[in-house]
Amino acid sequence: MIELRRYVLILSRVDEILKESVVPLYLTSTTINSTTPVRGPKLKFSIYKTEISTLPPILNAMEVYIFKDFLQAPTDQEDVNAIMDIKVSNGVTKIWQGDPCLPRPAWDGLNCKDNGYEPPIIISLNLGSSGLTGKISPSMARFKSLEYPDLSNNSLTGPLPEFLSQMPNLTTLNLSGNKLSGSVSSALLERSNNGFLSLSVDGNPDLCVMAPCKKEKKNFVVPLIAATVSALVVLTMLVVCWRCKRKQAAKQLPRTHQEGRPLKSDNRQFTYSEVVSITNNFQKIVGKGGFGTVYHGCLSNGMQVAVKMLSPSC
Repeated sequence: MIELRRYVLILSRVDEILKESVVPLYLTSTTINSTTPVRGPKLKFSIYKTEISTLPPILNAMEVYIFKDFLQAPTDQEDVNAIMDIKVSNGVTKIWQGDPCLPRPAWDGLNCKDNGYEPPIIISLNLGSSGLTGKISPSMARFKSLEYPDLSNNSLTGPLPEFLSQMPNLTTLNLSGNKLSGSVSSALLERSNNGFLSLSVDGNPDLCVMAPCKKEKKNFVVPLIAATVSALVVLTMLVVCWRCKRKQAAKQLPRTHQEGRPLKSDNRQFTYSEVVSITNNFQKIVGKGGFGTVYHGCLSNGMQVAVKMLSPSC
């Protein structure tokens, strides 16, 4: 057996039948439209099941709304696009629906300017402590007449965009209590110092406000260069001392090596035990250099040699 749920919706004030037969869909809202004006201080809606319905009528919720024409044009479209971009890019969680400025009051956190029959424009953004994240949206530059943006006490990051200093109507800019970095442009500081802009940027530890902070970064290079030059001087002195000690060690070798023919290397490699045997367990020291001690040794063919052992620090 197929179960049917059909009902008639009646507006009882005038006994007007709005819809003769309505079949509600499962887990879906059903919209009923009427072109007849409905007026009065009190309206009553009733539903009855139809003759062919096998189930009684059921109504979980009902919303009644009326379309209303405004004499004023909707909010400037460029401002609408800008505020919607900010909502997405900075993670605004406010419930914003419909037209930002109409009907009054405007969206939560917005103030609009009425231009008569012209489209209203957004002049104020109060988004302090709204959980904003990311960088300051470039869409802020799209507002035609923004005067009072408050983005304080959020988690905004990155540098201050240059377009902020180019917004002619900006009179108050509150960016305090964020995680902004870089430096404040000279144009913004100039407008603030001349009294044309109320600027608040405190509470941003990585944001440089005063111009000398750039010099501090440059001053860091001076001790770095001085330390590098000092290290090079010390290293040069160590090399010179090592060469001098090496020459002195060479003079202390037996005269048989100095007076005989030059030694020729046959690129032989010796194990540690062979080196111990050649030097008679490192018995005789003939010199010390910057990289280790030189010991006297004797090969199996009677040739006298000098054996240098690198110090552990090399």
